[in-house]
Amino acid sequence: FDLSKEKFPVPGDRDWPFGGHIPKPKGRSEEEDFRAYVKQLREETCARMLEVVYRHSSEAPDKFWMGFSKRKFMGILTR
Repeated sequence: FDLSKEKFPVPGDRDWPFGGHIPKPKGRSEEEDFRAYVKQLREETCARMLEVVYRHSSEAPDKFWMGFSKRKFMGILTR
């Protein structure tokens, strides 16, 4: 869950990875709404992935899913 709570760029920021695919927020409130939405999306994705990874046993993760933990996703090493 730590990755889902980190500060992340929004459209219009220099570090935004998706270029012109999503328009820049029109104001501060729209930017905060976007951040809240993406934060909720990240938290829900993490929770659902944990359910899948630990589906068969609560003590040990699924060995096939953990094979992806050593790879980068969108330039981020997710260990």
